[in-house]
Amino acid sequence: MHSTKRLIPFIVIVAILSSISLLPALAYEADAPRGPLYHHDRPVQQKPIIDENGEVFYFDLDWVKENLNKWYTDEEIRQTGCIVQAEDIIANSDTIWSAHVWCILDRVGAPGFSGNDSIIGILSAPRQFDTYTSSNLSKAVDPSIDWIVRDVFARKVLENYGAPSEVVGRTLPPEYHYFRAGGGIYNRFWTSWAGGAEYDPFSAPHNPYSN
Repeated sequence: MHSTKRLIPFIVIVAILSSISLLPALAYEADAPRGPLYHHDRPVQQKPIIDENGEVFYFDLDWVKENLNKWYTDEEIRQTGCIVQAEDIIANSDTIWSAHVWCILDRVGAPGFSGNDSIIGILSAPRQFDTYTSSNLSKAVDPSIDWIVRDVFARKVLENYGAPSEVVGRTLPPEYHYFRAGGGIYNRFWTSWAGGAEYDPFSAPHNPYSN
């Protein structure tokens, strides 16, 4: 009986301390932004993302787009839009424009590409984008293309944080680093500059766009 009585206060103290230590984490998680993809009743297996500043968020595409400057600069976004516009504005297709953006982002860090340490480096490197000219860079980006660039950049952030493929919504596999004119009104995407495998972005299994 004496040992039991001594244990009760100890158990109570441990319980109180445990609950106190959990309060900040639970409150912080509850205050994290949530969007249409993951709500309060998100699946248990979906873990929150913690960025470099300790902020918590979930796989919320809209929130990432609203906070895109956490990962990308305005100039990276603008110049990417300028190049996509110069390369294939005639396509008038969200799917094709998004594939161009994926192609640019996937060259960053890929071996064999000069300037592959940054987006601007890839865009401005010699013999990569002939459309990287002062004339094209001085043009205002079409709002539809700007929206696509921001959308794909945000999806790349989700991918980098481990979001599943159905959430990321890629329109181009990461190994398709090249594009060239095809027989239609838009460019085709390939695994090598000459030859290689071709990919049709419209066949992407999780294409989030309607055109």
